[in-house]
Amino acid sequence: MEEFCSSSGQRVNLQKSLIFVSPNVPRNTTAAYNNRAEIPLTSDIGRYLGVMAINSRVTKDRYRELILKVQKKLSSWKAKKLSLAARLTVVRSVSTSIPVYSMQIEMFPSSVCKEIDKFNRNFLWGDTKDKKHSHLVGWKKLLEQKENGGAGLRSLRHSNTTLLEKSGWRVLQEKDTLWTQVVRGKYGRNREGLSILEGKHGSSFTWKSITKANPILRKGCAWNISNGKNTKFWTDIWALQVPLKDVAVSPISEMEAQKPVAAYMNDDGQWLVELFQQWLPTNVMDKITTIATDLLSTEEDRLCWQPTSTGDFTAKSAYRIC
Repeated sequence: MEEFCSSSGQRVNLQKSLIFVSPNVPRNTTAAYNNRAEIPLTSDIGRYLGVMAINSRVTKDRYRELILKVQKKLSSWKAKKLSLAARLTVVRSVSTSIPVYSMQIEMFPSSVCKEIDKFNRNFLWGDTKDKKHSHLVGWKKLLEQKENGGAGLRSLRHSNTTLLEKSGWRVLQEKDTLWTQVVRGKYGRNREGLSILEGKHGSSFTWKSITKANPILRKGCAWNISNGKNTKFWTDIWALQVPLKDVAVSPISEMEAQKPVAAYMNDDGQWLVELFQQWLPTNVMDKITTIATDLLSTEEDRLCWQPTSTGDFTAKSAYRIC
């Protein structure tokens, strides 16, 4: 800490500082830190940028304040004096009040999502503790897009997953940002492409949350092939709208499934059809051989987002495939 202050020219405000120590650290070591730094110990890190820091097992109680906030916002409106259209607007407004930052780094417990959705549903139909009304349209139908006959409301679980997908996409695309370099160095070392977003034993709650959204993120991702070195031939999406293993006529071994696209090309960038023809239908092989590649290129394969024409990720398009 002294070295940091000396190098940066800044000073640490000891009165506003706290030390949080893992329960696994011996007590005498903890006491030594406390005495030397003259900073109080704490078992709760508290808030940072308005969000509760995670330093223990995540439970529903952590989100109690959020649940009460949503409930309070809804109860401030007199539902019975509002039209159905007005109540729909209120529900949408309340949903946007949930901190986006939290939903980008935490997978909310299912019980929290269900409870908040229940508040929205009850407000929409004018339900109270004492009186229940008929729900004229099912909740799932209301969550559908307007063009499909729904109301365009959003499920909290799907919204949460969508924003976690966005965080995963940023890890894959924003390679030069500090936070991405940190998580790649800790969790994605010696990994390429979407395999970076796979779970790892001992991961933080935030990283576990991001990796839980990985299967859905994969649905919308596709690769534009250049040198074929960081795209998996069988398990990534690049030639079709689905991974090639899904259209294979016989099972693909685990070893074969790990091979990159480049493993099926010669040095001149020509396809070695004999290496994969035993697994794929003729029409699929014909499709593959029309894809131009350059094995000697220094340009890496580029990850694109299929649901948009630009290939860029958007939360709106991601929500549609949840």
